[in-house]
Amino acid sequence: MVSPGTSIVQLNGRRVAYTTVGSGAPMIFVHGSFASRAAWRRLIARLDTSTCSAITLDLPGWGESDASPEDCQSLVEYEAAAVEAVAAQVNAKSIHLVAHSHGGPVALAVALAGRVDIRALTLFEPLPIFLLGKGEEAHIELSRFVAEYQRVFEAGDSSAARAVVDLWGGAGSFEAMSATAREVIAAGAAQNIRQWKGNFAFRPAPDALRELHIPATLVHSDGAHDIARLFIQRLQDLFLESSVVEIAGASHFLIHTHAEECARIVAQGPNHA
Repeated sequence: MVSPGTSIVQLNGRRVAYTTVGSGAPMIFVHGSFASRAAWRRLIARLDTSTCSAITLDLPGWGESDASPEDCQSLVEYEAAAVEAVAAQVNAKSIHLVAHSHGGPVALAVALAGRVDIRALTLFEPLPIFLLGKGEEAHIELSRFVAEYQRVFEAGDSSAARAVVDLWGGAGSFEAMSATAREVIAAGAAQNIRQWKGNFAFRPAPDALRELHIPATLVHSDGAHDIARLFIQRLQDLFLESSVVEIAGASHFLIHTHAEECARIVAQGPNHA
């Protein structure tokens, strides 16, 4: 059983759940970790869905989608395949692909695979680790962070995932969330660790992004972590047609806290400036 209004597409015999709202130019929204397609609800409520079709999916292992296989060789590419499966089932052409956080490398994997017709990308604080050299300070910092996070989680700390929330959102971000949100995040720690590992393992050549010729809007908060800002800078350097937008008074969770501004950026697309 799935919730009312939810559609299902099969990916290697596993369910991928998605929802479509509105009609017109298709937009596919890819959520980050500890989330589901519901993460986009506030933003989509502020779009004119008489002129666009907002398609949101649950990435494998989140929401109502089945988990990816345990022996999955490339988690990010499997997640990208879920996006492709949804795009194929709804017969979406010339898609505006929108992503947040871990959804960023997934969206980039979709674009690099070249099997989906993408007219524009909008990425909210994407986290594409493949843009970091393995000996680079930022890569070392994230590697150490994940190793310690996994150690704490495997030692039985039920709130180990607070470290991830506070890393990207700033100290105290986890405690500032509702009790329900904290429970959801704690329950998602094992899958989040899988996504971290998948992100580290996904290593396309960064220069391949130069060949995409897709207009990209890159969005970060004024409270963004230095590494999140570095990702934006590297993407700006690689995309031939890109622009950067900063949202004041926000943090990594900007699509929730600043839904109005984020919706405006999405609606305007690459012409927002």
